[in-house]
Amino acid sequence: DSMRAEAVTTAFVELYNRGLIYRDVRLVNWCPHLQTVISDLETEHDELEGATKIFLPGRADPVEFGVMHDFAYQVEGGGE
Repeated sequence: DSMRAEAVTTAFVELYNRGLIYRDVRLVNWCPHLQTVISDLETEHDELEGATKIFLPGRADPVEFGVMHDFAYQVEGGGE
């Protein structure tokens, strides 16, 4: 909803202006169960040979791992 979206945008702008967050090109650890990113300390690392479907707690269907997704948020006044 627009009210929450505005609150998130305001929070990110404020954190950026305070130098507490920055924009970069990095990989993140996405937790499909929690629907959020998690730190390296909270992950279990497995080597995969490519796209692999794995059953996870709370999911009826397997989740695909071993694939790369590329996306970018547009930042007002952010240049590229």
